[in-house]
Amino acid sequence: MISPYDSFNAFQTLVLCEKKFGTKELVFPKEAMVLIWNYLCSDNTFLVKAKKLDLWFHLNSVYDGYTITNISKNRWMSIGGIYKDEAGDRLADTKIIDYAAGVFQITDGAPLEVQRHAHATVMLRNGHVMVCGGKPSSHSAEVYSTAEKVWRVVGPLHIGRLRHASCLLNNNKVLIVGGMDSSGDRILDTCEYYDPETKQFTMAPRLPFKVAQHTLAPLNGGAQVLCCGGTSSRTYGVMIELIKTLVANRTPAAVFDTQLKTWRVVDSMNKGRIQPTAIPIDSDKIMVFNKVYARSQLDLQKLFDDNSCEIFDLKSGKWTICAEKLPSII
Repeated sequence: MISPYDSFNAFQTLVLCEKKFGTKELVFPKEAMVLIWNYLCSDNTFLVKAKKLDLWFHLNSVYDGYTITNISKNRWMSIGGIYKDEAGDRLADTKIIDYAAGVFQITDGAPLEVQRHAHATVMLRNGHVMVCGGKPSSHSAEVYSTAEKVWRVVGPLHIGRLRHASCLLNNNKVLIVGGMDSSGDRILDTCEYYDPETKQFTMAPRLPFKVAQHTLAPLNGGAQVLCCGGTSSRTYGVMIELIKTLVANRTPAAVFDTQLKTWRVVDSMNKGRIQPTAIPIDSDKIMVFNKVYARSQLDLQKLFDDNSCEIFDLKSGKWTICAEKLPSII
């Protein structure tokens, strides 16, 4: 059965490599094939798949603000984002990506009710997919039925937001945290719940700090949620000097308790990380690492030191840098 937590934000792009988790060690192979992709198998092993150029080109052509969600075994949905064609920048819709016998196949998916980018995506326990916020309709939300293959409008959000994050809780609700307001001028500390039963949003306890470009990860099966990474600065862009400044300034981290309905600030990560990827490796441990860039993209790989990773331990509330590093992109 596919876990709801197999969904991840592809704008927080990561490498695909084989990883084996021991009691205290994290081991990477000497040579691993790399894709901007991941798939968490039922045995908690990340499998190496053959690099497929048409998949690589597709995911690079949709270059900003898209998400990818694992909707069934060996099947994923790419949702929204921005791509370029002869007419300039355009909003993407959805694509279905299937993997079988070492081959990826990409087909058109059901069209969104509202095309968008810089949104948040989460897979619900019933197998449906919820997307919310983003540009150009920052208050809107919709849910995809994997059985009917259709999107339906829900919500809307109480506060329009983009560059935010979402996570499924153990009570089946979704927690939506932070981001930027609809103009992109203000960083938010507001949070909301989405209830799949009522298909409505309600306000949740505020985050203790303002943050965007961050990530959320479930702890203890969604009983608690880690919020980490991102930036508290409203200025964001691709200029080298600006990104250096954002990465150098670490943002705080916090843990949300679904029973107590409270946030608790914990230690910040050892490194500032914009759009980090967070993967649960145990019920109370989260591994976090940076977005992976192709070397051709302004050589940002060196800037972000994106093969580093660190682990958050809920029991100690501390971060530990991993001795092993992600293999560099090829």
